[in-house]
Order: sequence, then structure tokens, then C-alpha cells
Amino acid sequence: MMKKISLKNEFHESRPGEIKESQEDFVDDPSLQIQIALVFGAKVLEHVLSLCQGNYDFLKQLPAPLLLYIISFLELEDIVGLSKVS
Repeated sequence: MMKKISLKNEFHESRPGEIKESQEDFVDDPSLQIQIALVFGAKVLEHVLSLCQGNYDFLKQLPAPLLLYIISFLELEDIVGLSKVS
């Protein structure tokens, strides 16, 4: 379940709004995506869309030295296979 978070309005005593949306609704709603990009930035939007669509590569998030350390334990065939999926 995704939550829509809005900025405070001109009445400073009120809190940001919140609307619950499904992941499918978020993926299909460009206006909601624009709001996320405006509030949190394009990189966060890209990250959230990837998560919602199931197309997320966790290896890209690892620092290069750690990734190289992990790969150093793999056999050559496994490294070739890893390069095809990541």
C-alpha cells in the first residue's frame, strides 16, 4: 500500500495530508508520480517506481568496493551469469 503525502497548505496549523493508494494505482497515476518527484526528487521517484514494478537491482545500491569483494568469491561462470542478470 502506497501513501500519498501532500505538503502543508497555507494554514500552517494543519498537518500534511495522507491518502492510501495501491502500488498499481501509483504506477498508473502520472499526477501522483509528479507529486513524488516535486517533493522528493526524480531519483526517489525512479527508485519507488522500480520497487513497485518489481524491476529493482539491489546490486546497484552496493558501494563498488563491497560489490567487488563479493564478486571475488564467485567462480568465473557465476560472474558471467551475474553480468547477464544485473
